[in-house]
Amino acid sequence: MQLFFADVHALIAWHEPYEFLDAELQKITGDAALSQRRADRLVRVRSREGQELWLLIHIEVQGKAGARFSHRMFQYYYRIHEHYPEMELITLAVITNQRARAVHGVYAEAGVRS
Repeated sequence: MQLFFADVHALIAWHEPYEFLDAELQKITGDAALSQRRADRLVRVRSREGQELWLLIHIEVQGKAGARFSHRMFQYYYRIHEHYPEMELITLAVITNQRARAVHGVYAEAGVRS
């Protein structure tokens, strides 16, 4: 976490216990449309202020994220938010290709300007 996501790492109280929520993630994303692209980890942590946070951590090991990567990440986020709207969710991704940073990171439907 500290190497790839220093800002998020600084938010977390690492002395507090954390919990992997693999069963919850499988229930949320386990349907046919997402099961082959399931995010790797959902982790419950505590912030330094004591707030419960969930981290959705996805690692693209294939070497390139593909054209629909941002849309898939949005789907994961929305599915989790739909089931657990009260949770603060931070989504993180490690992609091993060398595309420009601006290509990833923001998802917007076609025709919607932000």
